[in-house]
Amino acid sequence: MGVDGHSSTWFVYKPIEQTFTLLPDSPSNEIFETWAAQERTNHDLYVANGSALLTSAGEKYIMTRGYMTKRQPGKYTITWQSVKATAI
Repeated sequence: MGVDGHSSTWFVYKPIEQTFTLLPDSPSNEIFETWAAQERTNHDLYVANGSALLTSAGEKYIMTRGYMTKRQPGKYTITWQSVKATAI
């Protein structure tokens, strides 16, 4: 609240973390490990975009500008700039 007694607000975008936990024999581990290895080799960050379709809920999620921000064996976190829900 300001000295004039009025408050002002605005919307602040907050990055969204999405964690993938995989079993040791999951073929998806190779995708994340290759991503991390290429970043190390090229000394660069790779940006991802993605979508998730939830047919039972009738929704689709669009994820933009994601970076792998955490990596542990079988556990990977991507931090997205935005995640937006849309109808199918």
